[in-house]
Amino acid sequence: MPDIFLSYTTADKTRIAPIARQLEALGYDVWWDVDIPPGKRWEQVILGTLEDSKAVVVVWTEASILSEWVYEEADYGKRKNILIPVILDDCQPPMGFRMRQGARLVGWTEDTSTKEWQGILKSLESLLGPAPAMQAKSTPEQTADEFEWEDEDFLHEDDDDQGDESNDSAENSVTIAQFNEFLSSIKMPRKGADTRQDLAISLEEAFSGTEVDVEVDDPSRPRRLRVKIPRGIEDGSRIRLRGEGALGTDGGATGDLHLFVSVVPHPAFEREDDNLYAQASVPVTKAILGGDVIVHTLDGEFTLHVPAGTQGGQRFHIPGRGMSKLNSETRGDLYVEVAIEIPRELSGHARNLVYRLAQLLKV
Repeated sequence: MPDIFLSYTTADKTRIAPIARQLEALGYDVWWDVDIPPGKRWEQVILGTLEDSKAVVVVWTEASILSEWVYEEADYGKRKNILIPVILDDCQPPMGFRMRQGARLVGWTEDTSTKEWQGILKSLESLLGPAPAMQAKSTPEQTADEFEWEDEDFLHEDDDDQGDESNDSAENSVTIAQFNEFLSSIKMPRKGADTRQDLAISLEEAFSGTEVDVEVDDPSRPRRLRVKIPRGIEDGSRIRLRGEGALGTDGGATGDLHLFVSVVPHPAFEREDDNLYAQASVPVTKAILGGDVIVHTLDGEFTLHVPAGTQGGQRFHIPGRGMSKLNSETRGDLYVEVAIEIPRELSGHARNLVYRLAQLLKV
């Protein structure tokens, strides 16, 4: 059972590693550097770990505020009242996850003496108790007997003041009622609710980035918005449009609109993080003798040389020809799996040649 569930995006793994190491150095059991099996995400792995964790530390960055997975993990921690937010970039957490505890670590240099880091430890201690590494250094606490005389004096003081407090309460009861009536008559500005809308894009749009027109589903304020989609955005990411949600009341601010992005499955490519997977048809003759085949990518064609004796199902690794990485000029890798292309119809002469080849190869 881990003490701390550390929520982040894979793009931020190297940045959050110092945070994880510092927490582990304090003796906490931190769940963070874990390989999740392909095809298993929320239900099979993450949700079970969240249920066993005592604290959820969510690292908000420019990348993680767009991640639906991080949003779901933060929402779980909030509902269980075990959420501790940490901000690494100069960004605002999503609505509902503003800073009530935790700290901003923008520009943090791994200095554990800063008040921001101490704020994180204080929040963790409220959920987990003192860090195991610190307990060994702590001094014994005073016993209750040492404070008995203080408790007795305090009780005597209460007895002396009891009559005066009763009189004050009677005198102020009308004033308090009037004050409550006054407060109830005031119309306080209320911020409008945040709204959600789904947005489907193609893998090509996610690869190159684009701008799309979004028809806002708001009967009271129908409108069209031009929304920029960053290159490399992942399926399940969230884009927040400030001030495009429900209208506020009594002069309150307008809420935000959250667009949940889904990337439509592609007929030729499968995506896993920043890598792409595809198939290439290779004629049986080229598979035997070797040769060049044309591989289609998201940004054009690529010539792949297959060596002699290439087998069906064999996979070739092409670095830097995969998916664009979010907020980066670099790309993931492309993995091409060979599918041997066998002619469906052969002339009599061709069939005889294949038969002779089989006899020569004794297959």
